[in-house]
Amino acid sequence: MSDKGEQELKDKFRSIAKNDFEILSDVRGSYLLQEKEVVLDFMLYPKLHLLESGFEQAWFGVEVKHFDNLHVTGKMSRFLWQCITYAQSVFQVKGKAERPAFVLGFSNVDKILDELCRDKNKFTEKEICREYRSQWTGMVRIAGLAHVGFFNETLPTRYKPLGGWNITFSSSSYFRLVNGQYKKLNYNIFKENIGNCAE
Repeated sequence: MSDKGEQELKDKFRSIAKNDFEILSDVRGSYLLQEKEVVLDFMLYPKLHLLESGFEQAWFGVEVKHFDNLHVTGKMSRFLWQCITYAQSVFQVKGKAERPAFVLGFSNVDKILDELCRDKNKFTEKEICREYRSQWTGMVRIAGLAHVGFFNETLPTRYKPLGGWNITFSSSSYFRLVNGQYKKLNYNIFKENIGNCAE
């Protein structure tokens, strides 16, 4: 992880999200289970046009992490665990203690995995790619049960030239902006997963 790469990712996130969310940076709080001080990269609140499109009226967090490579999978797991502990924390927002409704990760993990998997002629690289994708997918599914998801950029395409963003939890989408259109999906961000969460 590099400071320069992480700052560039933070700047990129702000540029994507600034038109749709109120953004607070470096928000201090405390971890509820141990009363340990924590600092979250961003707390966000949806602007009026998002609320009118169905976005929940709630503060949520975003943690940014830049990876130089994926050769140490512990970095991926620590990133997700960091997000989970922030989802279990309270933060000082405009003089009030706010627990985020959920916490989203914003990183370059998928980009690095795509680069790793690009060369289909190298058997070893393909095996490493499969291993890392499998590990990452499993960790993401567990994190989703703890109200941790991801904020993803939607790149422009020929048919959707404006691009946009989407918020996902495991394999489900909660909300997205694509080509100027906002849409809320069916994912319930307030579902509590405690104990046996199979139902």
